[in-house]
Amino acid sequence: MSSEIDQARAARKGPYSAYHNRPAAFEASHLAEVGPGTPGGEYLRRYWHPIMLESELKELPVALRILAEDLVIFRDRSGDVGLLHRQCIHRGASLEFGIVQEHGIMCCYHGWHFAADGTLIAAGAEPPANLGRYSYCQGAYPVHVAHGMIFAYMGPPEDMPVFPEFDSFTHPVGNELIPIKMTLPCNWLQVVENACDPIHNAYLHAISSGAQFAPAFAVLPALDFVETPLGFLSMATRRIKDNVFIRASDITQARPSASTSPARSPAGSYRSTTTTRITPGSSTATPGPPRLSTSTARSTASTR
Repeated sequence: MSSEIDQARAARKGPYSAYHNRPAAFEASHLAEVGPGTPGGEYLRRYWHPIMLESELKELPVALRILAEDLVIFRDRSGDVGLLHRQCIHRGASLEFGIVQEHGIMCCYHGWHFAADGTLIAAGAEPPANLGRYSYCQGAYPVHVAHGMIFAYMGPPEDMPVFPEFDSFTHPVGNELIPIKMTLPCNWLQVVENACDPIHNAYLHAISSGAQFAPAFAVLPALDFVETPLGFLSMATRRIKDNVFIRASDITQARPSASTSPARSPAGSYRSTTTTRITPGSSTATPGPPRLSTSTARSTASTR
């Protein structure tokens, strides 16, 4: 048996060895799965997530797929924003085609009318006196509008954290967040892995394509990975003329809890990057301003 294993290993190492080096079949990871009831999905549901630019939500409802759930978002005529399960609980018609009301949204099929929090306001042809018979509620998630973006919390209501407001949102005085949106056709875990990887900055963003950020990125860095209470720092250090340039990515991996989750970004999120310049001979470092990501990247909408 040992000789067979040795022969197989030797075959994989030889030239023209594609036959022996076929890509492994895809196996879903617990972390990569984001649907309800999956380990990764339940973890991510303990945080607020940006799901849409506020400017994208106009007069008509919009269908969304977030964390492997089919949803519909709308703004009623009073200004309230609702995020509901897409299929009406009555007969399953899509609320994407619902009629926006002064308060809430009305299903186009039988006229069932739901508030932004999912409560039943009217049941179509049913007389108002009969509403007491209907204890139904359309599934709805809390939303929060801030900084030009719409955020959603999709976890247990009793565990909902306070919406985080970081000091870098308003510091220094006059600082203003400008929201952008990037649609990334991959799983959220691949985005985090990319943020942990300092070498791709050198090749992809400088050596292969020409300087996209700054010429300094073409210098291959020395690497350090330093554990922190919430995860680790992925650090890349370069000597640029008379300075040492350190770029550190703060990767959070800590498990959420009632005492810590309101103050942190989503699991494994690429929360901020700090640029530090150290003058040779100096014992202190002067960090540059944190660059906070305000992207509404839709990587968490993966169905895997």
